[in-house]
Amino acid sequence: MFLIPSPHPHPSPGASTSSWKNIAYFGRVIGGASTVNGMAFVRGSGYDFDSWKDLGNEGWDYRSVLPYFKKLENYQAERTPSLEKYRGFAGPVSVSQVQRWGKLRSAIKAAAAELGVAFNTVGGKSNIGISWADLAVKNGVRSSASESYLRPAATRSNLRVLTRATVTRIIFDEQKKARGVEYTFNGQTHRVVATKEVVLSAGALFTPQLLMLSGVGPPQMLTERGIEVVSALPGVGQNLDNHPGFVMHWRVKPGVTISIKDIFNPKTYIEYNSKRSGVLSGPFGTIAHNFVNLGGGNPDWPDLNLPWTLRPSVPTPNIDKKTNVQLIGLPVLHDTLTTRVVLMRPRSRGLVSLRSADVADPPLIRNNFFQDPYDLKLMVKGIRETFRVMNTSAMREILLPQPDTSLKACLRYGRDTDGYWECFVRHVVGQDAHHCCTAKMSPPTDPMGVVSPRLLVRGVSGLRVVDASVMPHVVSANTMASTYMVAEKASDMIKQDWGYPVQQLY
Repeated sequence: MFLIPSPHPHPSPGASTSSWKNIAYFGRVIGGASTVNGMAFVRGSGYDFDSWKDLGNEGWDYRSVLPYFKKLENYQAERTPSLEKYRGFAGPVSVSQVQRWGKLRSAIKAAAAELGVAFNTVGGKSNIGISWADLAVKNGVRSSASESYLRPAATRSNLRVLTRATVTRIIFDEQKKARGVEYTFNGQTHRVVATKEVVLSAGALFTPQLLMLSGVGPPQMLTERGIEVVSALPGVGQNLDNHPGFVMHWRVKPGVTISIKDIFNPKTYIEYNSKRSGVLSGPFGTIAHNFVNLGGGNPDWPDLNLPWTLRPSVPTPNIDKKTNVQLIGLPVLHDTLTTRVVLMRPRSRGLVSLRSADVADPPLIRNNFFQDPYDLKLMVKGIRETFRVMNTSAMREILLPQPDTSLKACLRYGRDTDGYWECFVRHVVGQDAHHCCTAKMSPPTDPMGVVSPRLLVRGVSGLRVVDASVMPHVVSANTMASTYMVAEKASDMIKQDWGYPVQQLY
């Protein structure tokens, strides 16, 4: 196996159009985004995967993928019959729950009881309700893909990892069989030849770019950029899915959440370096989820997540300075808890396309958030539900009086009107790094499909895609756990297709 990490940076969280002016080097590291993300380990709803099957992808329903979730997981909790039904205890990825911040945890649990909301502690098919956040962490240390998968395999003779290299294209022969890849390293062009097949795992933004640069994609666009068409697949780069969301700030009493003082306190670093405990032993991220269904349909399938986040009151990168000041004021003067409103199943879709035939030219990315008005209206419902939760007596117990954080640009619609909140969302929305679905799997009857349910690229042979781009639609959760699952299932498919034995799962 020859592994070359993606050479390109990801767009900043605020890059909701094709702009690349603000670039964050998110995930440009061994292990990808799992090395630098918030470590949230959320499988999604079982109905996500049943929907994949309903779209014609046999073998991807919840019952079929659950064994792979269990296989990859090393859940850090006491084994019980109820947990064993859903969780794994011997896999490579360690998963544990946030255990600190007792005042906040107590308030959240009391608020759930006050509202009559289910407290979901098992992690079964439906994740509706409030639950503690699972994290890819063990004993205060991140359990990334590089630690869980790559490091144990690093000494294998059949694995070579090459950094600072750029894959430029997939090489096809006259029969449209993938024979290897071409890449540049230290200013020289090299080739790697595959004896069986090529597995493309460049992510939802750069997998379609490499496919198109190699002649697999929308024929008109390829021709316009001087690229010879190998396989005319109009769906390559289409169907870009992601989770739009934004942060809401709440001033809280001391000791409830992480503060700026905690971050700059030398004792914080001493405690972590000596004991792997304290503030730095967990993320500055989600402590609890609140998955809700506010749009109708299946009540057990969430369309919004309204999580509580351990995040100090710091400016949001995708928002301009003036708006940040209106939302949070001077960040060093007060302790702040944040909640988020995140759209789990957006109807709007974006796209990834080529700027040019040069691999060094980053692809054009259009998220097209709120292209479907339904998405914006559902976000407003999420805001109102957040206020309902934060107005419980349990949450008011930890809150201080809140300042006026109205956005002046939106007051022309009145205060607390749907028009005001729609304007608010448009000003503050960003995106999670949950890009997916740009090389979606589908049956042959779908003209916009790119790979088969066995993840083989249409119109060519010897080429398989294994990353988040193959998802038909985004899962109603952070995508890391589901991407791991796709990779685990794909590894069995590859072994099966080449006649190697596969472990019997459960």
